[in-house]
Amino acid sequence: MLIRLLLKHPGYPLEDLVTHEFPLEAYQEAIKANAERGAYQSVKTVFRIFDPSVPE
Repeated sequence: MLIRLLLKHPGYPLEDLVTHEFPLEAYQEAIKANAERGAYQSVKTVFRIFDPSVPE
């Protein structure tokens, strides 16, 4: 279903789907969030590989 939406609207902001961000050091918690989606209410989790405090 989601793929149909994305194909119809290629400019859809995918970052809106991200519900959880983790630094690489917290990979175990990220895996747990994906495995226990109901408990974490996660949709899409991603790893943060850049320091968000540093402007691009």
